[in-house]
Amino acid sequence: MSVEVLSCSPLCTLQDAGRVGASAVGLSQSGAADEFAFYVANMLLQNPPNAPMLEMAFGNGVFKALASFEAVVTGAKVSLHVEEKPVPLWQTFRVEKGQRIRLGMVECGQWVYLAFKGVMDAPLVFGSASTSVKEGIGGQRFWKGDRVEFAPQTLPHRARLKASYVPSYAEPMLLRVVLGYQEAYFAPEEKARFFESEYTITKESNRMGYRLEGPAVGYGGKGIISEGIAFGAVQIPPHGQPIVLLKERQSIGGYPKIGSVLGVDCFALAQRPAGTTVRFAPISMEEGASIMREFYGTMGLRGEKSR
Repeated sequence: MSVEVLSCSPLCTLQDAGRVGASAVGLSQSGAADEFAFYVANMLLQNPPNAPMLEMAFGNGVFKALASFEAVVTGAKVSLHVEEKPVPLWQTFRVEKGQRIRLGMVECGQWVYLAFKGVMDAPLVFGSASTSVKEGIGGQRFWKGDRVEFAPQTLPHRARLKASYVPSYAEPMLLRVVLGYQEAYFAPEEKARFFESEYTITKESNRMGYRLEGPAVGYGGKGIISEGIAFGAVQIPPHGQPIVLLKERQSIGGYPKIGSVLGVDCFALAQRPAGTTVRFAPISMEEGASIMREFYGTMGLRGEKSR
């Protein structure tokens, strides 16, 4: 069973949840930028939680069904049609052989997820099917004429996400931060400036990290020896403008880190376009861990190794 890519955005890749522990060998984590949209898509299709799917930057694609199957689109808001019939997002739908799935340009958000009922036969590299464009490993980057192959399966019934749970990516965000061991390197007045200021997402933001612009945060130390970087780490370079590291981040870095943004907030941050404003708020490690356990438990990953 397969679909043919008739057109797609320049960054249409295969993604799962990413490579856990791959930083030890110098690889980025990679994986879906918005894990909420990713896991919900698989949940609605009754796929395994980590089944890979297509992630498209800014939407805009046409796919032709070479067999009949069921699918779902989640993530950023786009127009979605099967042939000329409009189809809701965050709700499974059936596509008959020969029909075309059309996705418009994003109206709100950045990353669109197109998932099919059934698991794709994608080779695993370091335990993941995710595509790392930066490193050129894993998965696949799709272009016009490519085919997406997956195992045929049928859903017993339609499924949709309750409207009240569909996220909006338009509002400013409050990013919850667990302070790290290097927070002691920042003077109290610098930490206060970080948490009391508003920052704007710049155009230099991407899957690797989000660069912010606002009141500079000073660092009184002499720098650090390069070390591993966690998902969500907030680096403070010499110019004082925070950088939030995301899925395609480098494995090590030498800028001091004031803390790490909670994972669920990073997923939502990745959907915010340049110009969106964000603020930071401290959260305890215990509270942060509790929120992440609840998130992955809700997504059917209870008991699996924490990401």
